[in-house]
Amino acid sequence: MGGIVGTSGYKNLSISSCANSGAVSAVRSRAGGILGDASGTGTAITGCTNAGAISSPGGTVGGILGAGKGAALESCTNLKEGSVTTNGTLAGGVAAYISADSTITKCENNATVRGGGSVGGICGELYDSLVEACANQNSDTEQQAVIGTGKTPRVGGIAGVNQGTICSTAGGGTAIPGTPMGGFLCWNSMTVTASDGWAGGIAGVNEGTVLEVCNTGRVTATGTAGAGGIAGLMEKDNTNIAGCINTGLVTAPAGGTAGGLIGRRTGGALADSYWWKYTTGAAQAIGGGNTGVVTGDQPADNGKDRRADAVIPAANPANLDAFVQSLYAALQVTGP
Repeated sequence: MGGIVGTSGYKNLSISSCANSGAVSAVRSRAGGILGDASGTGTAITGCTNAGAISSPGGTVGGILGAGKGAALESCTNLKEGSVTTNGTLAGGVAAYISADSTITKCENNATVRGGGSVGGICGELYDSLVEACANQNSDTEQQAVIGTGKTPRVGGIAGVNQGTICSTAGGGTAIPGTPMGGFLCWNSMTVTASDGWAGGIAGVNEGTVLEVCNTGRVTATGTAGAGGIAGLMEKDNTNIAGCINTGLVTAPAGGTAGGLIGRRTGGALADSYWWKYTTGAAQAIGGGNTGVVTGDQPADNGKDRRADAVIPAANPANLDAFVQSLYAALQVTGP
């Protein structure tokens, strides 16, 4: 069920410059503010907005799109009124689930997203797909959040589960004054919470690539799982995180693990990434199970140690924007 189109099995469907402000509630599953289900490849949704509450008890609920295969979403916004809620699995501020070379580019979510299973500020789960230059952020003084409940939820500021690529771009996205890369980043500033599950500022569980992204939101996990400033859990080989920054507070109870960058890691590679100890509260980059590869171990440069497991800077920066900008300027990661 969708605010503009319910479901579509047609190839190359195009929806542009549409707006929905009405509540959308699917009886079972697959609800979206613009389109509920796009099973036909080549669907394009461009320049659309949603301000209606989206819900379904069965899951697969997205602010713009419920589920898409080979779909392309660009320059779409889910406004703060467009809360996304389900008791089931798969919830995303922009899309609940995308696969088969789908893309979400230059999109933004400003609403609270709540669900079980995989929950993301932009996308619940992405497989063999791309999220680029997207922002999950509060639009005003109200504090929206990404919240995961149920059994072992996987919750991320950008994606609950990433099996594709999440990255920034120099070519477009949400403008953030004072930041590098032309002022365009993929970033999260909302609070991310997982009840007895994995919470990450960018991805709850990373099974793909996360490149040059930034988290400034608080990340909290309860129970025996864990929380990380960038990813809650990374355990598969051939996965990586590079050129990322976290400045958000990361917390987990005594039974869990908390890391400035990753909550728990037993595989994959981490390179040239940073966290800020004065706000994260984390004494180490990785909370537990550090058996993967860490690279970028270089001598200190102008007092800023570039090691992935370093706690920097030595003093509290007076200007956070300038701090982030200086770190990105030092990174040598240039693109996916």
